[in-house]
Amino acid sequence: MADRDVYIAALERKLAELSGIEVDQIRKNQLANAADEARSIQQMADYVSGITVQQVAKAAQPSVINPQIDLIFEHIKAELGENKGEHALPPLQYDYKGLEPHISGLIMEIHHTKHHQGYINNLKAAVSKLDEARDKNDIASVNALFPALKFNGGGHLNHTIFWTNMAPNSSTTSPQPTGDLLKAIDAKFGSFQNFQ
Repeated sequence: MADRDVYIAALERKLAELSGIEVDQIRKNQLANAADEARSIQQMADYVSGITVQQVAKAAQPSVINPQIDLIFEHIKAELGENKGEHALPPLQYDYKGLEPHISGLIMEIHHTKHHQGYINNLKAAVSKLDEARDKNDIASVNALFPALKFNGGGHLNHTIFWTNMAPNSSTTSPQPTGDLLKAIDAKFGSFQNFQ
């Protein structure tokens, strides 16, 4: 544990030296960013709930549904294997604290359980309203849902990819790159150890 604390302290000093910002301020900024994202998610939930679907005569409305609406679900299906309306929070493949000291466990937990879940909840609400609008032939409401579907569908997709692009170190030593990357590092820094 002492080695880990020394390592974390060294990282924090280096981070402060490079950024000019103390680590406590960075943590405060992370929490503020999390609060901003939460507000955006709530605003989109309010937007979706504010759309009123109506039974509309065909002549009184636009006749073309935005083709990008179906593309959103095609992308989600292709990337995540989820059908429209069957969206779910993927389990995290590591503990929330697994990326510390680089990313706070609290930030990871908020981001996974609140923000990502918020995108999913809003996406499901928008899909429900989309189905209702299509059933009632309310093309204006279908098209009005596009920003919510794009924002929340994209948030769900991006966050799912985000979780899988990170993993805790499986050991205390960094894996050494190979191939062209190692050659470029050696050319620029002399060795991987110098690069670190």
